[in-house]
Amino acid sequence: MWPVLAELGFSPERKVE
Repeated sequence: MWPVLAELGFSPERKVE
């Protein structure tokens, strides 16, 4: 998970959802 996205509470894997 990228630090920036992690800070937003967003994870790339959830992007599929």
